[in-house]
Amino acid sequence: MLKKRLMSMFLALTMVVGLGSQVFAINATPASQIYSAQISHAAGIDEYGSNIRERSEILSDVPISISQSSSNLTLDFQIADIPISIEATVRGKNTSGNMAYYDVTSMSNETMEVMTLAYIEGFSHSAIIAQEYCTDHPDARNVLELYLKVSTAEEREYYFVEIFDFVLDGFTQIDNSVCTPDAWVSKEFSPINSYVEEDASGISLLGAAPPASMKYTFVNKYNAIEDWTEGLEVEITDDVTDIPRGGNKQWGHKLEIVRKYTECAQAPEYNGPTSSISLTNVSYKGTAPINCAFQSMTIDGKAKKTGSALGLSASISVGYGPLSGSVSLGGTLSGLGSVDINDTFTGFVNSKDKMTKVLDTAFSKKYYLYDDPRMDKDDVGDFFQVVTVLVDYGNVSTSYNKVTSRWVMTATNTNTGEVFSPNYILSRTISVKVN
Repeated sequence: MLKKRLMSMFLALTMVVGLGSQVFAINATPASQIYSAQISHAAGIDEYGSNIRERSEILSDVPISISQSSSNLTLDFQIADIPISIEATVRGKNTSGNMAYYDVTSMSNETMEVMTLAYIEGFSHSAIIAQEYCTDHPDARNVLELYLKVSTAEEREYYFVEIFDFVLDGFTQIDNSVCTPDAWVSKEFSPINSYVEEDASGISLLGAAPPASMKYTFVNKYNAIEDWTEGLEVEITDDVTDIPRGGNKQWGHKLEIVRKYTECAQAPEYNGPTSSISLTNVSYKGTAPINCAFQSMTIDGKAKKTGSALGLSASISVGYGPLSGSVSLGGTLSGLGSVDINDTFTGFVNSKDKMTKVLDTAFSKKYYLYDDPRMDKDDVGDFFQVVTVLVDYGNVSTSYNKVTSRWVMTATNTNTGEVFSPNYILSRTISVKVN
C-alpha cells in the first residue's frame, strides 16, 4: 500500500488500469498523491439497505488522486469512464474523536450525490463494504470513506469508495467539537423495526404526588451494513395537585425532549447524541375533575419551525360536560380559535348550564420537536407546554377521582419525511380531589 501511495508523478500521469470493459485514467497534480481505492458498485438495493454487500461488485485498487491543504481535501478519479472531482472542507469530529466529517463544496458530476465523506482512525472492520480487503489486510487501521448515490438511476444504485491506510494530515489539530454526523443510513433507507419503549421506574401516580412524570423512547432500527439504532427520548410531566375547595389551581403539562442518540454496536465511531427522529402534529388533551372546570389556558414551547412560521401557536377546542360528573375525551369538541405563545386564552364558557370540562390544544403543524444534535445531556431540550387554571365550582370536598392527560403526536424521519408512528398516544390517568 505504501508503494502505491508514493508512486512517481510520471507513473501517475500515464497510469491506465483496466477493470473489465471499464478504463480508468488518473492525473495527479504536484500537490497530490496517488492512492488505491476499493470501489464497491451496488445496484438494485432494497428499501432497507440490507442487501448492499450481496449486490456489490468490487473494483479493486482503483487509482485516486488526493490532495490535502489545511482542512480541505480534493479527490480526482474515474468511475465507468466518467471523471469525478470533489472538493471538501472539514466539518468536525464525532463524539469519540476518531472520525472527521467533511462538507462537499464542489462536485463535478451532477448524476451522483455524496452521502458521506469521512475519515476514520481505527475504523471498525465490520462496517466496511470491502470486506474482502479487510480479511486480506487485518492490520488496516485508517480509512477515507466516500459513499456516492447515483441520483439518476431508476433503482437504488451506489458507489462506495474506500481508501485504506490513507493518513489525514493534521488530524489531531482538527477542532474536537462534535459536529452533526451524515447519518446516511437513516437518510437513505427505511428502518426494519420501529417501536416505543416506556420507562416508568420510580414514578407514583396515586394521590397526585407532583411532579408525576414518565419517559418514553421512540426507536428506529436499521440494518444497512450493520445494525444501526436511533432513539428519541421524551419526558411527559403532569404538575397536577389537588384543588382547594371553592378556589382555583394551576396545572402544568409538558412534553420535552430529554435525549437523542445513535448507536451502532459493531461500529462505535457512529455513536453519538443525535438521531433523525422528530415529533410533529403534537396536541394535548385533558379533562377536569368532578365539580371543577377549566377557566383559562396558556401555552409555551421551544420548537423547530418549517417555512416562514412566526410565533408558536395552537388551535383550541373545548368540550362541555356536567359539573358534578366525570367526563371522557371522547365527547364532542367545539372550536374556539387559536392562541399565540404566552398569551392567556380566556374563551372558555363557564356558566350554570355550560362548563368547560374537556380541553384539546393542537399545536401548529409548522412546529416540531427536534433537538440540537450537539445537545449536552444536561441541557434543556425542545418542548411543548400547556398550563391551565381550574376552578372548583361545587364548593364541596370530594374523594379522589380520575382525570385524563393525553399527548398525541406523530413520529417522523426529519430528513425524509417518512412517518413511523402516526397519531401515537401517550395517555396518563391521574387521581385528584377537591379539599
